[in-house]
Amino acid sequence: MTIEQLRKCFLGFPGVDEAPSYGTPGFRVRKKLLARLHQKEPAVVLRVADVDEQETLIAMDPKVFYITDHYVGHAFVLARLKKARVGVIRNVFEAAWRNAASKKQVAELDD
Repeated sequence: MTIEQLRKCFLGFPGVDEAPSYGTPGFRVRKKLLARLHQKEPAVVLRVADVDEQETLIAMDPKVFYITDHYVGHAFVLARLKKARVGVIRNVFEAAWRNAASKKQVAELDD
């Protein structure tokens, strides 16, 4: 995946804005960070529902999903850009977006 593919995917959701996070592009809805590019690694950091989801994603595809020590115990997972597929990243992002978006924004996407 490229940064432009991520940007196009994430900004396609109602209410998502791009603003810097740790000096890299970050993507938020209603001021809640959902994803950002990692500042040191060629990866995207994605919000997940909880640590269980984080562990499930890593177990499902450890070549794509992983965490660094910084994210242990936090509801985020990293995805390697070179190995990630747009559809999979979109699904992870959409789940986080649905938890943070307004009912109106969710209805807009679902229409």
